[in-house]
Amino acid sequence: MIQLGLSHNLPIYQSVNPFYDRFLPHFASYLSSGKVVIDVGANVGDTLFGMFSNNPNLEYVCIEADKEFFDDLKVNYQNLSKEISKTKIHLINKFIGDALTDVYLDGDNGTKKAIIGGDIKSESLDDVLDNLINIEDIVLIKTDVDGFDYDVLRSAYSSIKHKPYLFFECLNNNENQL
Repeated sequence: MIQLGLSHNLPIYQSVNPFYDRFLPHFASYLSSGKVVIDVGANVGDTLFGMFSNNPNLEYVCIEADKEFFDDLKVNYQNLSKEISKTKIHLINKFIGDALTDVYLDGDNGTKKAIIGGDIKSESLDDVLDNLINIEDIVLIKTDVDGFDYDVLRSAYSSIKHKPYLFFECLNNNENQL
């Protein structure tokens, strides 16, 4: 069980689409123990919990920019930690990107989008991961940031050069997402 805001549509997505968010948990079961999974756009931790339940022997770095989602992610992590004492999960509340900066986050029903014109600054994925993990251990980078996934990946050249699997959303509906 995970905590969600009242307006979060995850239960609706899962009831309408029974295979919603099922691939990565299955995929995680095949990844080698001790390796690192990066989850940019972790939301409330639904993907994390699916992957963790199939492979608790991985180290997870969950990055979520939105404060509300991040607060739920922290509660969900704390609940998991009560049940399983030895977890290697890092939670980071940052906006990841390369060229996209000075944004605010807007949205509802369990999703937020970056809108140009705010005061949130981006940080590169490489900079955020520096001194946190050994980037050579990264086996998977997952991004789900509503169309700005290319900007996240562009900020991760050092992390990607070791050839982890990449799983990202492919959405492009405005010129700032190029």
